[in-house]
Amino acid sequence: VGSVGLTEEECKRRGHTILVGYSEYMDCAKGYAMGEEDGLVKVIVDKGSHRILGAHIVGAHAALLVQQVVYLMNAGDQSYLPFFRGQCIHPALSEAVVRAFGALADPDHARYYDG
Repeated sequence: VGSVGLTEEECKRRGHTILVGYSEYMDCAKGYAMGEEDGLVKVIVDKGSHRILGAHIVGAHAALLVQQVVYLMNAGDQSYLPFFRGQCIHPALSEAVVRAFGALADPDHARYYDG
């Protein structure tokens, strides 16, 4: 398990308008090759500022994966956009983190993870 920042509930209590993104490890080639059926990445950002508010990862190497989010949370404007616009090596579990940021949606939106 790896976690940094606020949970979705904490963000809502503090009045943030948020976007939430999910990705399963199996959504990326490395996770699939490893058979990581239970690995999950959840990211939370402020909708207006694009600031990363939290990231929560369960699965193999979760602490290492969340560390890349920590770097952005401590840099500049704390935006997720470098993940969204940048490149990621392939195959790597870090693709699941990038995919989660690419799947950001309003918590009530259809792309929101429900299972």
